[in-house]
Parts: sequence; structure tokens; C-alpha cells
Amino acid sequence: QDEGGFQAAKQQYEEAFNKLHYNGSSLLYVATGIFTDSASGKTSALMNQAFNWLRNGIGTVFASEFLSKESILTHAELQELSSEQRAAVDVMVLKHSAAFVGLSLSTMSYLVQQLRIVSGHPQETNVLVGSPINEPLFGKTLTLLSQGKP
Repeated sequence: QDEGGFQAAKQQYEEAFNKLHYNGSSLLYVATGIFTDSASGKTSALMNQAFNWLRNGIGTVFASEFLSKESILTHAELQELSSEQRAAVDVMVLKHSAAFVGLSLSTMSYLVQQLRIVSGHPQETNVLVGSPINEPLFGKTLTLLSQGKP
């Protein structure tokens, strides 16, 4: 059984990493906020499965190193940050990455994608996986940004 579409998501992420030419020497940074329920602060079994797959499955194929804000900042530093500040850490790191794979259901992914384009990263270095539900909302903005229009 494909609980929560996990198998389909795995395939989409693998295709995205291949498209962006990730290989065993790539550094993989994962924004971990998506793995935590914002209301409870806890991680679901499905999210644990996805995180473990990224770290121990796909991470071993496409990356030489696996990083997250939890591996960069100390526990004490993380505790001092609000959830918005922790998200900002992810956005700042991802904005400067060589390539970006994000979840299409996440408005943060669209923000990162737009910031990357404004910073000069080619649109082709951004891939969103999942259902393009936010495309009508953000797609026109991305098109204008990639054409260099404000």
C-alpha cells in the first residue's frame, strides 16, 4: 500500500535529482520543517519514513553529505529561534544552493524558487515535485521573474 503517496513522491524526487544531475558527490541540504507538524511540534510516522528515506536511501545515492539546520546549529541555538526564524535559516541556505528541489504544495518552495531566480540562478536549476496546485497562484510571477521583469 502506498500510504500518503509515499512511493509516488519517492519516484518524483529521484527524477528531480536526476534532472538536476545530483550525484554521489553532491551536498544535500534538507529543510526539515516539512517533517514536523506545526501544531504539535511532533513528527508523524510517515514523515519519519520520508526523512529516513532521504537520509539513508536517496541521500546515499545522490549525495556525499546530508545537512539540515539541525546539523549546522546547536540544539541551544535552535531552541532560541522561533519557527519563522528556523524557516528563514532554510530559505537562506536554499537560496544560495547550486540547485533546488522543492515540494509544489509548499509556498516556501515557491518563495525559494523566486529568490533564486532574482539572485541569478537559472530557472532550470529549480524543480518542484508533487501536484502543481500552487502553479496558478505563483506561475505567472515565476515567468515574469525568469524573463527579468519586476
